[in-house]
Amino acid sequence: MLDIERLLAAPHGTPLSELADRDPPVVLPGVDQDEDLARLSGSLKAKTVAERSVRRRFLRRIPWLLIGLAGAMVSAGIVKHARGSRLAGPSAGRSPLIVRA
Repeated sequence: MLDIERLLAAPHGTPLSELADRDPPVVLPGVDQDEDLARLSGSLKAKTVAERSVRRRFLRRIPWLLIGLAGAMVSAGIVKHARGSRLAGPSAGRSPLIVRA
């Protein structure tokens, strides 16, 4: 396995065999999946994730969760505005599929 950071930081002409991880992470049955995901992503070592408190993990994740929530709210507002302007014509509130006699 080869980390993109190591590949981009390597001097030109470095063989890939020198950059590759000789002991790549392996997912084993029965091991906590959070540890596996952290190790496979390369962001943290599995032991580091297991040692962090729930509070610390929450505090590190909450800003990104709030950014995602804000993005979802902006997207919903855009969709609502687009639907509102489309329905503002003479047939506002009426379905074009219903024919009244």
